[in-house]
Formats: sequence, structure tokens, C-alpha cells
Amino acid sequence: STIDSVNKSSEENIIDNLILKMDEFIRFGTTTIEAKSGYGLSVDGELKSLSCLESVNKDHAIDIIPTFMGAHAFPKKYQDNPNKYVDIICNEMIPKVAEQGIAIFNDVFCEKGYFDIDQTRKIIECGNSFGLKPRLHVDEFVDGNGLQLAAELGAVSGDHVGHSSDYAREYASQSGTMQTFLPGTPYVLGDQLNSPLRSCVDNNWQFSLATDFNPNCRTLSIPFVGSLATHRLNLSPLEALVAVTRNPATTLIETTDLLVPGSIREGGPADLLILNSEHIDAWCQMPGDNPIKQTIKSGQVM
Repeated sequence: STIDSVNKSSEENIIDNLILKMDEFIRFGTTTIEAKSGYGLSVDGELKSLSCLESVNKDHAIDIIPTFMGAHAFPKKYQDNPNKYVDIICNEMIPKVAEQGIAIFNDVFCEKGYFDIDQTRKIIECGNSFGLKPRLHVDEFVDGNGLQLAAELGAVSGDHVGHSSDYAREYASQSGTMQTFLPGTPYVLGDQLNSPLRSCVDNNWQFSLATDFNPNCRTLSIPFVGSLATHRLNLSPLEALVAVTRNPATTLIETTDLLVPGSIREGGPADLLILNSEHIDAWCQMPGDNPIKQTIKSGQVM
């Protein structure tokens, strides 16, 4: 239904909806997001999605880093011939996305029942030839060696990674591929919350946390994600804070001319949060409530 809606909706309607969502992100303390297409699954639908992201990015206080994800799923008409859709992505979508000049990243859902290892490699290598930097969705449901592939391909991040092997986590960390855990998704789907965040800290494997805001995980609140990490997955509030600020910011460095936030430092952007508490732990200890009193973006109170 989301794919039909994206393809049938006008850009104006999509933009209006995006603005409302970005307003909520700001209220919950998020000042920079990475946002994906991937719900058009057609040349026109994907280009339209990216165009809408660019329009909102120009006019909204939030900074949006755009990712092309035509390889999110196979449209119904190509499910019996998935390689034909892969050819469309490589021969039609990626060249036009590159010409459009909005997307910075190229993402693939590399998972059993979706894009396999060979298809993923082909799409990423094609994107590389057009200057699109790789990110990957991997190992959400089973260990399909996706995180290892992400590291081999030089992806800046492997997202989901709930079932990746310890070997792949070590390999990714050594290779500079960020593991991005999305605990809101298994929470909403009623699955076990068993992402090995404590193991990552103990082994010094770098990782990030994100909302995964999408039609099956409708949360815009990073403080809620921090609550899941601390109340259910054995992180301290400070460890969780690093995982939603400094760590994900490193996946944006050298990809745009944006002055990347993520830490408080001399000469850095004044993206700051004022909490409704004098205790730093409060940023993620109030599930169902918003602990953010004020969001400051580039020195301006939002």
C-alpha cells in the first residue's frame, strides 16, 4: 500500500507529510537524519521520493542526508524474474539518480527472500561507478553473511545486523563499516529484543542506534530508542548516547559538505539539546514522554 501511495501521490502531498514528520524529529531532539527512498520501486517513484527529500531539506531546519534504495524489494511484476528488476536498477535507475544529483548513498536490502549476495554486489558496484557510496540492510532475519559483505564492499554502514556473526562484527569494525542496530523494529513486530549491544561494547565493536522510521516502525523518537537500549538491551545511558550521536555522525563525514554534528567541540556545529532534567541520564529514561526541553540547531532555538 505504501508503494502504491508513493507512486500515486503528488510531490506536494508527500512534501507536506514529510514536513510534519521532520517537525516531530526536531521536537524529539534529532537535528540530522539519513533518509531513504525505496517505496517507489519505479524510476519515476524513486526520483520523486528523492526530489521531495531535497525540497524539504532546503526549507526545513533539519538536515537530511538522502539515500537511494531502489533495491528495497522486488515489485510484484518482477517477483518471478528478479534479475530483470536488478537490471532496471543498474541500467535505468542508478544512472538517472546520479544525473539527478540528490542521493549520496546507494542502499540494498540484502536478505533471504530479497536481494541475494550476487545481486547486491552488482547493484553496489554499479552505484560505485556513478559515485554513490554504499550502505546495506543486512542480517535482519537470519545471518546471511550480509554484514561481512558490507565490510568487503566498503559500505559505511550495515543496518539491522541483528543476526550477524561475531566474526562479521569484528571484521566490520576493523574495516570501518558501522553496525546500525534498529531495536524499534523487532519491538513493534513483537520479536525478541536480543541485539548484542553489550557484546559490542565489551569487544570494542563500533555500532550505532537509529529509529528505522518506516511504515512498520512508526517512531520518530531517538529517546525511545535509547530507552529500549538501556531498559532492555543492557547499555548505560551514556553508552546509548554515544550510539545515537558521535557514532552515526562518523558515517556522514566526508560524504557531504555539511558540517557534521554528533559531538560538542570547539568549531563544531551548535546542535545541542536542553533536557527537562539536570541529569544527563534523563535523555533516555522517560519512555512515552519527551525529555527534550529545547532543540538547538546550528545555534538557533527551534
